[in-house]
Amino acid sequence: MIPTLALDTATKTGYCYADGQSLRSGVWMLSGSGSEHAGKPFQRLREFILDAHRAWRFRRLVFEASAYGGDFLAVKQFHNAARGVMLLVACELDLTWAEYVPATIKAFAGNGRFKKHDMIHALHRHYPDLANITSHDIADAVWLLKLDQHRQANPLAQLQEKKPKGRRRKQQAKLFR
Repeated sequence: MIPTLALDTATKTGYCYADGQSLRSGVWMLSGSGSEHAGKPFQRLREFILDAHRAWRFRRLVFEASAYGGDFLAVKQFHNAARGVMLLVACELDLTWAEYVPATIKAFAGNGRFKKHDMIHALHRHYPDLANITSHDIADAVWLLKLDQHRQANPLAQLQEKKPKGRRRKQQAKLFR
């Protein structure tokens, strides 16, 4: 298994690290006082990732493509800026990376419409040894990690999960006849 750090980015960022022998998780607080510079949360995110890399030497960074699901412009802007930071750090550290949309993560956990509490319950049901995780931020990071591990172990899994709809499906069906 590739040592991997998975992040559920928000002002309260859940993280999960695994290397095949150990699993570590927790929460990083990105927000500070209301009067600080708007770039401070992203500076903190970068420092947290760099500190984690110094401690764990992970080779892969996985994160949620959160901006796709946000309804509020400020939330989308935050997630897009965080994505930029994560891609920059991945480049600086020469890490492989992946991002997954929330619906894919939730579907992997059991249902694409799961709410926060459902993700925690599903985690406890599928991984009883992780029953001590009660934070939805950490649970989402664990699910990101598990999804990425599944896709890394089963390269065709990603292709099998994508099913075109409507006209596109008919066009693809013709290509494979």
